[in-house]
Amino acid sequence: ADGAAADVLFLVERDWWAAAKELLRLVRAQSPGTDLDPARRAITAIRDEASSALMLLRVNTAEDTQLSPAFQWAQSLDTVFLNVKFSSRMDGPTTVLNVVDENVTITRDSLSFSAMGKDKPKRIRLQLTFARDLDPEASSWSFAAVGRVSFTLRKASAELWPHLLRPGSARPKNMSPWLDRQEVLDKEIATEERRAELRRRVEALTSSGGAGAGAGAGAGAG
Repeated sequence: ADGAAADVLFLVERDWWAAAKELLRLVRAQSPGTDLDPARRAITAIRDEASSALMLLRVNTAEDTQLSPAFQWAQSLDTVFLNVKFSSRMDGPTTVLNVVDENVTITRDSLSFSAMGKDKPKRIRLQLTFARDLDPEASSWSFAAVGRVSFTLRKASAELWPHLLRPGSARPKNMSPWLDRQEVLDKEIATEERRAELRRRVEALTSSGGAGAGAGAGAGAG
């Protein structure tokens, strides 16, 4: 078994790929149980190194482009939600399926995301400056479906923002409202507002009722 794997490696190391493939066919046909894992690992390593070298060659050509990803946003009273797609348009095809070298920074008023396409030499960058402050420690992000990343950004104060980005800051052309998500959130906001109003009324009635009872008790004592 070790001999067959060693023979394959001998041929591969000399770039005799046609001979290596012919030997592999013979081994598979005549000795199906032969252990070829050492050869498989070595060939996989060669493939990975070749892919890395090819990526570096592409980075220095016109194939290397920066992608400003499209995104949607929605908000609740205490959270901003971002749905980012690795494409220039939300309704367009996904440009990059998987990424590496991702870097995320969330501050009190900004978000910075960058990553490199795993299979395409495209640098993805998203830089946003928000209209109001965030709570960075309570915010989070995660890769969603293939070709997407989502952000859950906790607001520093519970309030609805009039707009997402700070006036005067750069506004991406491929930014849009997340209508489906916002519709659900609006219903939750309306429900919470009704409950808050109900609580205020109950507290007011309880407070006035208690005051009346106290006044009545005082009059009776007199």
